[in-house]
Amino acid sequence: MQVDPPDDLDMTPKNEGEEPPPQPREPRPGKPNGAPPEYGYPDVAWDRATPQRWVDAVDAQGWKADGDAWWKSLPCPRCTHTMTFELSGGLRGGGLESDDTTPAWCNCQTSKEVHTRPEGETEGCGQNGWIKLPPE
Repeated sequence: MQVDPPDDLDMTPKNEGEEPPPQPREPRPGKPNGAPPEYGYPDVAWDRATPQRWVDAVDAQGWKADGDAWWKSLPCPRCTHTMTFELSGGLRGGGLESDDTTPAWCNCQTSKEVHTRPEGETEGCGQNGWIKLPPE
């Protein structure tokens, strides 16, 4: 037996004609366990709080040699935009040891509005850290 709702019952959705409320983003597939929830989205807000996972991911990308220069080009583990950096000159001849590090930072060239960069910042999503030097 089917029961019909009373005639005075309002059955229209409460948000009809309105945008649905924002839903939390699901982590992107392949994101490392324990990575912050905003990782892997190109529109993340500027943030200098860089977790060790970012440094580890950048370290894991191998250096490429080009004459006496070394370089890396990879998607930023946080914002997914391309970041590239280069070291040139005789690194070991300059007194650097194999366990020394070099600074690295997201230097993507997306517009300032995408990452809501603070005044004076012209590139990147704010992530930075110290990574291992290229092999000898």
